Amino acid sequence: GVAQTISCSLAGLGSAADVKWIDPDDKEISTSDTTNYIVDDGKNGYSGSDGSQTTKLTLKSTKTDISSATTYKCAITPLQFSGTEAFKENVVVTPIVVTAGSKEVLSGTDAVVISCKVTGLTVKLQTVQWKNSAGADVKDLPDYNVAEGQFGSGTQTTTLTVAKAQTTADADYNCLITPTAPDDTTVITTTVSLNVFTITPHNRGIKTGVAQTISCS
Repeated sequence: GVAQTISCSLAGLGSAADVKWIDPDDKEISTSDTTNYIVDDGKNGYSGSDGSQTTKLTLKSTKTDISSATTYKCAITPLQFSGTEAFKENVVVTPIVVTAGSKEVLSGTDAVVISCKVTGLTVKLQTVQWKNSAGADVKDLPDYNVAEGQFGSGTQTTTLTVAKAQTTADADYNCLITPTAPDDTTVITTTVSLNVFTITPHNRGIKTGVAQTISCS
């Protein structure tokens, strides 16, 4: 559901290469298909000094609604070999799923933990940030503690601990994660709710022998 860019980097070229992208159905992606993709052949960034070129394919949000790993191919034909079979490299796109660990707690509860569980990762989360509903980074606020969690088996869980749940802490918090390589600035934002409730007893005197109702709100 989030637009994402994948790439192939070429090195040691004598001249800029001709690059095409192939979709999971083994069909060439047209540069005119701007509804689903943006193709950058990388020729504008070709460096004659070291012979490097990076081609990028941006998958728009319409193409990232996937449930399992999907493979695209970048087909590279160095111009000096024009007309021959292109070299094809697989680029695997793995879906990342974020699960919000929201909670409902009684006011006054100590050390309440809410969480974001991220699965489908190939590398440890690059950055993790928690913000409150006002957009402030909670690590700069008192009574909050952020733990990024340990990465393992393609899963990492980041947690936000609230020292004491007061009604003022009742809010939607945003877990912001950057899941892939350091040069990828994609940020996934997930809303995690902390609902703090109170119980009010309604005490009253009663007359002996008369039916009476008492309550808690």
